[in-house]
Amino acid sequence: MIRITSRWRNTLAVALTGVSLFSVAAASAAEITVWCWDPNFNGATMEEAFSRYKASHPDDTIKVEIFDKAAMEQKLQAQLASGATDGLPDIVLIEDYRAQKYLQSFPSSFEPLNSHVDYSTFAPYKVELATLNGQTYSIPFDSGVTGYFYRSDLLAEAGITPDQLNNITRDQLIEIGKTVKEKTGLPLLPIDLTSSDWIRIMLQSAGSWYFDADGNVTIKDNPVFKAAVETYQRLMTAGITTPVSGLDGIYRLCSPRVRPPPPSRACG
Repeated sequence: MIRITSRWRNTLAVALTGVSLFSVAAASAAEITVWCWDPNFNGATMEEAFSRYKASHPDDTIKVEIFDKAAMEQKLQAQLASGATDGLPDIVLIEDYRAQKYLQSFPSSFEPLNSHVDYSTFAPYKVELATLNGQTYSIPFDSGVTGYFYRSDLLAEAGITPDQLNNITRDQLIEIGKTVKEKTGLPLLPIDLTSSDWIRIMLQSAGSWYFDADGNVTIKDNPVFKAAVETYQRLMTAGITTPVSGLDGIYRLCSPRVRPPPPSRACG
């Protein structure tokens, strides 16, 4: 969560890790606008945060606006690039890995929070993600833990036991997916083809990334990146996936006949 400087000066400034909140600056009691993408997660969290904030700011109100995540990021990018502050939110939630793009591209658009937040109480790696030139612009919120979730009844229908899912490789997961598809006729994995989630998860699980600690691109001659792309290709050609559009598409698949095993995030 990172704070945007434009309209407001003394307003709610909360920053998320895993997700980053950007907040616009202002002057007095008013309606605080928040942009986020999940009403059941970060939207609900902002409502709860505001209920506590309101105890000392009873005249303020909050307006939580829910967007598709990609659409929200495009809208924020376009608004900041235009230089116009009207229409910007007071708070916007952004995944950590995108924070530096906004901070470096629009350096005067965000409020540093160092004088308001004791960052020594947060995990250093989460703070660093939203720090530029010694100033930090976000408040840690979540760590974006990744996990796979599955319908045990449907895997049981395919003859797969929970023990068979322990300590497996992704190639073993692919073989399980093939068995599930053969036995139940259903795909194992919903995948958003416009998202890089699977590649990012594989890179991070192996301790790698697109850049090194000094900001140098580490794609060429990176064996982890190559293995991640090759594994992703095997997933996509194995016949065990189904395309979805964003988190809403994944949620819609969580029906009595389709298991929901996508990675849970925060991208970050």
